[in-house]
Amino acid sequence: MADTPFRPLNVIAGTDPAMPVTGVKYDPHHELIWAANENGYISSYYGAGLQRYSSYKAHKGPVRQMMVLDRGIVSISKDSIHLSNRRGVASWNILQVILKTRICTSSVKGRR
Repeated sequence: MADTPFRPLNVIAGTDPAMPVTGVKYDPHHELIWAANENGYISSYYGAGLQRYSSYKAHKGPVRQMMVLDRGIVSISKDSIHLSNRRGVASWNILQVILKTRICTSSVKGRR
């Protein structure tokens, strides 16, 4: 194979290369890509050019995991769990006082 330089098809506009991304998720309910970073910010992007749709601060530290639900985005950091709608408005936030440090996300189908 020839030494062809890598050229990405798209780059997420407005992201800081010095700030590592901690997670990326596709939104199956809307045409959005979600990205979380080390500063606790969660941003969504849309379209072929990956234009920013929303961005909000969910945690004080790095986002460890995200889960995309029909109601919004659940995110986990070392000391909190956060749910926001797709515009970034917080529905609830649970702090470390109630939590243990080992937490993760899991999806379970429930009755409606």
